[in-house]
Amino acid sequence: GKFDGSASGMMANTEEANTRAAIRLGMYSDRLALLNMDRPALLNIRDNKELLTELVSSRPFLLECASERLRNDVDVCIAAITRDKHKECMPFVGSTFLKNRDLMLMAISMRPYAFQHADEAIVDIDFCEQCAIAREECMGYMKAELRSDMEFVRRVVSHNGLALEHALEPAASNRDVVLSAVTENGYALTYAKSFWDDREIVLLAVCTNGLPIEHISERLRNDREIAVAAARSVADSIRYLPDHLRNDREVVLNAAKNDGIILKGVPDHLKNDREIAIEAVASAGTFALQHLPYHLRVDPTILIHEAHGALRMSETRNDVESLLDTIKNIILLADEANDEARQVDISLSLRKFISKLDGLLEDDGLSEDGYYRLEETRRAWTEKVDEMTALIYCPYGIMAKRAKRSFDDASNSMACLWDATLTDG
Repeated sequence: GKFDGSASGMMANTEEANTRAAIRLGMYSDRLALLNMDRPALLNIRDNKELLTELVSSRPFLLECASERLRNDVDVCIAAITRDKHKECMPFVGSTFLKNRDLMLMAISMRPYAFQHADEAIVDIDFCEQCAIAREECMGYMKAELRSDMEFVRRVVSHNGLALEHALEPAASNRDVVLSAVTENGYALTYAKSFWDDREIVLLAVCTNGLPIEHISERLRNDREIAVAAARSVADSIRYLPDHLRNDREVVLNAAKNDGIILKGVPDHLKNDREIAIEAVASAGTFALQHLPYHLRVDPTILIHEAHGALRMSETRNDVESLLDTIKNIILLADEANDEARQVDISLSLRKFISKLDGLLEDDGLSEDGYYRLEETRRAWTEKVDEMTALIYCPYGIMAKRAKRSFDDASNSMACLWDATLTDG
């Protein structure tokens, strides 16, 4: 509250300050401790939006302590609902909030169980459909008549196939409904047991999500076309296939295109397959490279594809270290490429990765001093990279040794400057 210079005002402010301190020290984990607090401090806290928002963000059940005004406040209620993993706050949300269609849709999209608390005045078929499309779990809270209604379920699963899990008979086993569900999300096949031996539906499902192959009939699990389609969509699905298909070249090749990490579990003769190796490292970078035999690990063409794969993964994770490892691999093993065309190819790839590294090192959140130090880091690194790139054209034999020395110097320079940036910025 605002400071009041009077004696009573100073006492009230002191009381509220002490109450805030006690709450933050741990009293707020006890609901009764708050509800039984003496006035006027409790009244101040119950109607203090800033403090209640802070409290319900960590202990959603404390919405019970809020005044009626704050129980209907959008910011306070959303703060509580966002963190309400244990279904504690919705019973205390105000009636005005519960009657607001848009606010309840927002709440349900975060916590599906909130559907149970929506005011009956807004729970019509359109509202139910929107809720089930937003979060499939909502269907589990709806009336049996809706969950078994074929037209309603078909409309829902055509936008959210996973809602099929909560459908009831006869809708759950209707072929048109199931087709709509697996077309939207192949994983919906998991919830359609009566169609696990239906080839058309199974093939349609595994084309978008191969994991349901774990559940399909043995007859279809031995179907090569289905196996290839599953591997192409989800590489990990090959672990559910019979041995002769897990060792099938086309199946493994399609899985490797999706995620090269599957090389870890394939037979040696397929790890020695150069086309499979190229596809694997292009999709999974170093994670696939480590499972290849030595003669493929040092193959320049495979290294360039590995570098592209690592770059994509670096951009996904914003992982600078992974990109640096990629650059190091290209430099240290460039001596394997004796012909000039291959050296130029490696040089161009290296330049591209350095450009990406420059972008990854940018950070708008740095202080002004930290920003200039980061600029210095990039300049020093770029100079060293220019030296390393030039080494690609050095005579074969001394190139790898000089490249390694330059790389180590650049790494040390960047590490020192980066540490200074983090310390000062």
